Amino acid sequence: MPGIAGPYATAVDVGNLGYPQQAFVQLTADQMTECTNAASDQCDTFFRGRWGYDAVPLLVWDFAVRLASARIAAFLMINVRGYKADSSADKNIKSGYDMAIEWLDQVQRQQKHPLVTLANNTSVGGAQPICSTFSVVDLSTGATGTNRGW
Repeated sequence: MPGIAGPYATAVDVGNLGYPQQAFVQLTADQMTECTNAASDQCDTFFRGRWGYDAVPLLVWDFAVRLASARIAAFLMINVRGYKADSSADKNIKSGYDMAIEWLDQVQRQQKHPLVTLANNTSVGGAQPICSTFSVVDLSTGATGTNRGW
């Protein structure tokens, strides 16, 4: 089910997507909310790179966006709690963070294509280059010259 408005993933999503809740029990609800909000903001930095500033925050997004945001939020949460480099659970969460950043980078470079509705309420891929049959176009005014006869 796609998300609608708000952070891309909630604290509940972090627990439901494979990360043990025990890792975050020391955190307050406010800390968890701030981490999920920060994760959404971090996702937006990649989305702005692809779709522009008025395209974010997204209005609707798919599971892949929620998963990436949850993975980032989980990493932020364990940093607030205290990252333990020798803990295999913390290494697993760090690995999830790295995968999320890699996926978001691919979204920005148009190698991955999540199903989203942009904040300016347009579907992705709405604006396309204009195809013109005129040989000469004055880019400053948009005026066209006569075709050259090819």
